[in-house]
Amino acid sequence: MRIAMIGLGDIAQKAYLPLLACWKNIELVLCSRNEDVVRALASQYRIAEYVTDYRELIKKNIDAVTVHSSTESHFELASFFLENKIPVLIDKPIAYYLDEVKSLISLSKSKKVTFFTAFNRRYIPQYQPLYALESNYVCYKKNRFNLPGEIRNFVFDDFIHVLDSVLQVNKHIQDPSIHLLQKGNLLQAINVSWQHDSNIAIASMNRINACTEEEFECGSSVEKWRITNLEQVEHYDAEGKKNFLDNGWQSNLYKRGFVDMVAAFLGEIQVGDNLKLLESYLLTHSVAEEIVQYAQKKSS
Repeated sequence: MRIAMIGLGDIAQKAYLPLLACWKNIELVLCSRNEDVVRALASQYRIAEYVTDYRELIKKNIDAVTVHSSTESHFELASFFLENKIPVLIDKPIAYYLDEVKSLISLSKSKKVTFFTAFNRRYIPQYQPLYALESNYVCYKKNRFNLPGEIRNFVFDDFIHVLDSVLQVNKHIQDPSIHLLQKGNLLQAINVSWQHDSNIAIASMNRINACTEEEFECGSSVEKWRITNLEQVEHYDAEGKKNFLDNGWQSNLYKRGFVDMVAAFLGEIQVGDNLKLLESYLLTHSVAEEIVQYAQKKSS
Protein backbone atom coordinates (compact mmCIF):
# COMPACT_ATOMS: atom_id res chain seq x y z
CA MET A 1 0.00 0.00 0.00
CA ARG A 2 1.29 3.44 -0.97
CA ILE A 3 0.57 6.15 1.61
CA ALA A 4 1.36 9.83 1.20
CA MET A 5 2.27 11.80 4.32
CA ILE A 6 1.48 15.52 4.11
CA GLY A 7 3.03 17.96 6.57
CA LEU A 8 6.32 16.96 8.15
CA GLY A 9 6.35 18.93 11.37
CA ASP A 10 6.69 17.83 14.98
CA ILE A 11 3.93 15.20 15.20
CA ALA A 12 4.86 13.63 11.87
CA GLN A 13 8.52 13.37 12.82
CA LYS A 14 7.91 12.10 16.35
CA ALA A 15 5.10 9.64 15.64
CA TYR A 16 4.01 8.89 12.09
CA LEU A 17 7.29 8.80 10.18
CA PRO A 18 9.09 6.42 12.58
CA LEU A 19 6.00 4.22 12.68
CA LEU A 20 4.95 4.06 9.03
CA ALA A 21 8.48 3.99 7.62
CA CYS A 22 8.95 0.51 9.10
CA TRP A 23 5.35 -0.73 8.76
CA LYS A 24 5.18 -3.95 6.76
CA ASN A 25 3.87 -3.55 3.20
CA ILE A 26 3.66 0.25 3.45
CA GLU A 27 5.50 2.43 0.93
CA LEU A 28 5.63 6.12 1.83
CA VAL A 29 5.56 9.20 -0.36
CA LEU A 30 6.39 12.45 1.48
CA CYS A 31 4.92 15.89 0.91
CA SER A 32 5.96 19.25 2.35
CA ARG A 33 6.13 22.77 0.98
CA ASN A 34 9.59 23.02 2.56
CA GLU A 35 11.85 21.32 0.03
CA ASP A 36 14.86 21.20 2.37
CA VAL A 37 12.83 19.40 5.05
CA VAL A 38 11.17 16.90 2.73
CA ARG A 39 14.45 16.09 0.99
CA ALA A 40 16.29 15.57 4.29
CA LEU A 41 13.58 13.32 5.76
CA ALA A 42 13.29 11.31 2.55
CA SER A 43 17.03 10.72 2.72
CA GLN A 44 16.95 9.88 6.45
CA TYR A 45 14.20 7.28 6.05
CA ARG A 46 15.32 6.10 2.60
CA ILE A 47 12.05 7.11 0.98
CA ALA A 48 12.35 7.28 -2.79
CA GLU A 49 9.54 9.69 -3.66
CA TYR A 50 8.58 13.12 -2.38
CA VAL A 51 6.77 16.22 -3.63
CA THR A 52 6.32 19.83 -2.51
CA ASP A 53 2.78 20.30 -3.87
CA TYR A 54 0.03 18.02 -2.55
CA ARG A 55 -1.76 18.10 -5.92
CA GLU A 56 1.15 16.19 -7.45
CA LEU A 57 0.29 13.20 -5.26
CA ILE A 58 -2.62 12.32 -7.52
CA LYS A 59 -0.05 11.26 -10.12
CA LYS A 60 1.77 9.03 -7.62
CA ASN A 61 -0.77 6.19 -7.54
CA ILE A 62 -1.33 6.52 -3.79
CA ASP A 63 -3.83 4.43 -1.81
CA ALA A 64 -4.28 6.81 1.16
CA VAL A 65 -2.97 10.01 2.73
CA THR A 66 -2.17 11.08 6.28
CA VAL A 67 -2.45 14.81 6.99
CA HIS A 68 -0.27 16.46 9.67
CA SER A 69 -0.24 20.06 8.44
CA SER A 70 -1.70 23.06 10.28
CA THR A 71 -5.34 22.77 11.31
CA GLU A 72 -6.14 25.79 9.13
CA SER A 73 -5.11 23.76 6.06
CA HIS A 74 -7.10 20.64 6.95
CA PHE A 75 -10.28 21.55 5.11
CA GLU A 76 -8.56 22.28 1.81
CA LEU A 77 -6.39 19.18 1.91
CA ALA A 78 -9.03 16.72 3.12
CA SER A 79 -11.58 18.04 0.63
CA PHE A 80 -9.16 17.54 -2.25
CA PHE A 81 -8.38 13.91 -1.45
CA LEU A 82 -11.91 12.91 -0.45
CA GLU A 83 -13.19 14.38 -3.73
CA ASN A 84 -10.68 12.11 -5.46
CA LYS A 85 -11.89 9.13 -3.38
CA ILE A 86 -8.59 8.71 -1.57
CA PRO A 87 -8.85 7.62 2.11
CA VAL A 88 -7.67 10.23 4.61
CA LEU A 89 -6.24 10.07 8.13
CA ILE A 90 -6.17 13.56 9.62
CA ASP A 91 -4.83 14.91 12.90
CA LYS A 92 -7.38 16.19 15.39
CA PRO A 93 -9.20 18.49 15.29
CA ILE A 94 -10.68 17.92 11.85
CA ALA A 95 -11.09 21.71 11.63
CA TYR A 96 -11.53 24.68 13.96
CA TYR A 97 -15.09 25.36 12.76
CA LEU A 98 -18.05 23.01 12.88
CA ASP A 99 -19.37 23.86 9.42
CA GLU A 100 -16.10 22.64 7.88
CA VAL A 101 -16.21 19.47 10.00
CA LYS A 102 -19.76 18.75 8.84
CA SER A 103 -18.83 19.40 5.22
CA LEU A 104 -15.91 16.95 5.29
CA ILE A 105 -17.94 14.24 7.03
CA SER A 106 -20.74 14.70 4.50
CA LEU A 107 -18.23 14.49 1.65
CA SER A 108 -16.77 11.28 3.07
CA LYS A 109 -20.25 9.74 3.21
CA SER A 110 -21.25 10.84 -0.27
CA LYS A 111 -18.00 9.59 -1.82
CA LYS A 112 -18.04 6.44 0.33
CA VAL A 113 -14.39 6.89 1.22
CA THR A 114 -12.67 6.42 4.59
CA PHE A 115 -12.17 9.57 6.64
CA PHE A 116 -10.34 8.87 9.90
CA THR A 117 -9.48 11.31 12.69
CA ALA A 118 -6.40 10.68 14.84
CA PHE A 119 -7.88 10.59 18.34
CA ASN A 120 -5.02 8.44 19.62
CA ARG A 121 -6.38 8.22 23.17
CA ARG A 122 -9.20 6.05 21.87
CA TYR A 123 -6.56 3.42 21.11
CA ILE A 124 -4.33 3.53 24.19
CA PRO A 125 -4.10 -0.12 25.32
CA GLN A 126 -4.32 0.77 29.02
CA TYR A 127 -7.59 2.65 28.41
CA GLN A 128 -9.51 -0.21 26.83
CA PRO A 129 -10.89 -1.69 30.10
CA LEU A 130 -12.28 1.74 31.00
CA TYR A 131 -14.01 2.17 27.66
CA ALA A 132 -15.56 -1.29 28.04
CA LEU A 133 -16.72 -0.85 31.64
CA GLU A 134 -20.44 -0.38 32.35
CA SER A 135 -19.69 2.52 34.64
CA ASN A 136 -21.69 4.90 36.79
CA TYR A 137 -18.94 7.52 36.90
CA VAL A 138 -16.26 8.72 34.50
CA CYS A 139 -13.85 11.60 35.00
CA TYR A 140 -10.96 12.69 32.79
CA LYS A 141 -8.61 15.45 33.94
CA LYS A 142 -5.76 16.81 31.81
CA ASN A 143 -3.85 19.72 33.31
CA ARG A 144 -0.93 21.86 32.18
CA PHE A 145 1.51 24.23 33.85
CA ASN A 146 0.87 27.94 33.18
CA LEU A 147 -0.54 27.68 29.66
CA PRO A 148 -3.81 29.64 29.31
CA GLY A 149 -4.99 29.99 25.73
CA GLU A 150 -7.35 31.59 23.26
CA ILE A 151 -10.77 29.98 23.66
CA ARG A 152 -11.16 28.16 20.34
CA ASN A 153 -7.57 26.91 20.28
CA PHE A 154 -7.77 25.80 23.92
CA VAL A 155 -10.89 23.74 23.27
CA PHE A 156 -10.22 22.36 19.78
CA ASP A 157 -6.46 21.77 20.06
CA ASP A 158 -6.24 20.40 23.58
CA PHE A 159 -9.46 19.95 25.55
CA ILE A 160 -11.00 18.00 22.67
CA HIS A 161 -8.84 14.98 23.68
CA VAL A 162 -10.40 15.00 27.15
CA LEU A 163 -13.90 15.52 25.82
CA ASP A 164 -13.58 12.76 23.22
CA SER A 165 -12.28 10.26 25.77
CA VAL A 166 -15.20 10.87 28.13
CA LEU A 167 -17.68 10.66 25.24
CA GLN A 168 -16.38 7.15 24.51
CA VAL A 169 -17.79 6.15 27.90
CA ASN A 170 -20.89 8.35 28.04
CA LYS A 171 -21.98 9.69 24.66
CA HIS A 172 -25.46 10.68 25.83
CA ILE A 173 -24.66 14.33 26.42
CA GLN A 174 -27.52 16.79 26.81
CA ASP A 175 -27.57 20.19 28.50
CA PRO A 176 -24.01 19.90 29.86
CA SER A 177 -22.98 22.01 32.83
CA ILE A 178 -20.02 24.20 31.80
CA HIS A 179 -17.78 26.02 34.28
CA LEU A 180 -14.91 28.26 33.18
CA LEU A 181 -12.01 30.27 34.51
CA GLN A 182 -11.16 33.14 32.18
CA LYS A 183 -8.84 36.12 32.31
CA GLY A 184 -9.51 38.64 29.59
CA ASN A 185 -9.70 36.77 26.30
CA LEU A 186 -7.75 33.79 27.64
CA LEU A 187 -9.31 30.59 28.90
CA GLN A 188 -7.51 29.21 31.96
CA ALA A 189 -9.57 26.22 33.04
CA ILE A 190 -12.73 24.39 32.07
CA ASN A 191 -14.99 21.77 33.62
CA VAL A 192 -17.82 20.14 31.65
CA SER A 193 -20.18 17.62 33.25
CA TRP A 194 -23.36 15.81 32.31
CA GLN A 195 -25.50 12.89 33.44
CA HIS A 196 -27.36 10.17 31.60
CA ASP A 197 -29.44 7.66 33.55
CA SER A 198 -27.07 6.38 36.25
CA ASN A 199 -23.81 7.63 34.74
CA ILE A 200 -22.11 10.91 35.66
CA ALA A 201 -19.46 12.21 33.26
CA ILE A 202 -16.84 14.91 33.90
CA ALA A 203 -14.28 16.37 31.49
CA SER A 204 -11.84 18.82 33.06
CA MET A 205 -8.75 20.82 32.09
CA ASN A 206 -6.76 23.31 34.16
CA ARG A 207 -4.03 25.14 32.26
CA ILE A 208 -2.93 27.26 35.21
CA ASN A 209 -2.05 24.16 37.19
CA ALA A 210 1.07 23.72 39.32
CA CYS A 211 2.17 20.80 37.15
CA THR A 212 1.40 18.89 33.97
CA GLU A 213 -0.67 15.79 34.67
CA GLU A 214 -3.36 13.55 33.22
CA GLU A 215 -5.81 11.22 34.95
CA PHE A 216 -8.59 9.00 33.60
CA GLU A 217 -10.94 7.46 36.16
CA CYS A 218 -13.89 5.17 35.55
CA GLY A 219 -15.91 3.19 38.06
CA SER A 220 -18.96 1.06 38.74
CA SER A 221 -20.48 -0.52 41.85
CA VAL A 222 -18.13 -3.51 41.53
CA GLU A 223 -14.86 -2.14 40.15
CA LYS A 224 -12.89 1.02 39.51
CA TRP A 225 -9.99 1.99 37.26
CA ARG A 226 -7.65 4.96 37.55
CA ILE A 227 -4.88 5.65 35.04
CA THR A 228 -2.41 8.45 35.69
CA ASN A 229 -0.22 10.03 33.01
CA LEU A 230 -1.28 7.38 30.48
CA GLU A 231 0.60 4.51 32.14
CA GLN A 232 0.24 4.23 35.95
CA VAL A 233 -2.72 1.87 36.39
CA GLU A 234 -4.74 1.22 39.54
CA HIS A 235 -7.62 -1.26 39.67
CA TYR A 236 -10.02 -1.76 42.58
CA ASP A 237 -12.52 -4.59 43.07
CA ALA A 238 -13.76 -6.92 45.82
CA GLU A 239 -10.25 -8.31 46.23
CA GLY A 240 -8.77 -4.87 46.90
CA LYS A 241 -6.34 -2.67 45.01
CA LYS A 242 -3.98 -3.80 42.27
CA ASN A 243 -1.22 -1.76 40.65
CA PHE A 244 -0.04 -2.60 37.14
CA LEU A 245 3.53 -1.78 36.25
CA ASP A 246 4.45 -0.26 32.91
CA ASN A 247 5.95 -2.72 30.43
CA GLY A 248 9.26 -1.06 29.65
CA TRP A 249 9.71 -3.12 26.48
CA GLN A 250 6.76 -1.52 24.74
CA SER A 251 7.41 1.56 22.62
CA ASN A 252 6.02 4.96 23.55
CA LEU A 253 4.11 5.02 20.27
CA TYR A 254 2.38 1.78 21.25
CA LYS A 255 1.63 2.97 24.79
CA ARG A 256 0.21 6.26 23.48
CA GLY A 257 -2.14 4.47 21.10
CA PHE A 258 -0.50 5.33 17.78
CA VAL A 259 0.27 1.76 16.73
CA ASP A 260 -3.27 0.48 17.25
CA MET A 261 -4.71 3.67 15.76
CA VAL A 262 -2.77 3.30 12.51
CA ALA A 263 -3.76 -0.37 12.38
CA ALA A 264 -7.40 0.68 12.82
CA PHE A 265 -7.08 3.20 9.98
CA LEU A 266 -5.62 0.59 7.64
CA GLY A 267 -8.42 -1.77 8.64
CA GLU A 268 -11.07 0.87 7.92
CA ILE A 269 -9.64 1.32 4.42
CA GLN A 270 -10.18 -2.37 3.75
CA VAL A 271 -13.72 -2.33 5.16
CA GLY A 272 -14.67 0.94 3.47
CA ASP A 273 -17.48 1.83 5.90
CA ASN A 274 -16.76 3.98 8.95
CA LEU A 275 -20.16 5.61 9.50
CA LYS A 276 -20.09 4.99 13.27
CA LEU A 277 -16.69 6.65 13.53
CA LEU A 278 -17.88 9.62 11.48
CA GLU A 279 -20.87 10.11 13.79
CA SER A 280 -18.59 9.96 16.83
CA TYR A 281 -16.27 12.59 15.31
CA LEU A 282 -19.24 14.83 14.61
CA LEU A 283 -20.49 14.48 18.18
CA THR A 284 -17.12 15.41 19.69
CA HIS A 285 -16.65 18.44 17.45
CA SER A 286 -20.27 19.54 17.96
CA VAL A 287 -19.88 19.54 21.74
CA ALA A 288 -16.54 21.35 21.40
CA GLU A 289 -18.25 24.06 19.33
CA GLU A 290 -21.04 24.35 21.92
CA ILE A 291 -18.40 24.92 24.62
CA VAL A 292 -16.61 27.55 22.52
CA GLN A 293 -19.85 29.44 21.88
CA TYR A 294 -20.67 29.39 25.59
CA ALA A 295 -17.18 30.59 26.58
CA GLN A 296 -17.17 33.37 23.99
CA LYS A 297 -20.50 34.69 25.26
CA LYS A 298 -19.18 34.63 28.83
CA SER A 299 -16.08 36.61 27.83
CA SER A 300 -17.92 39.28 25.84
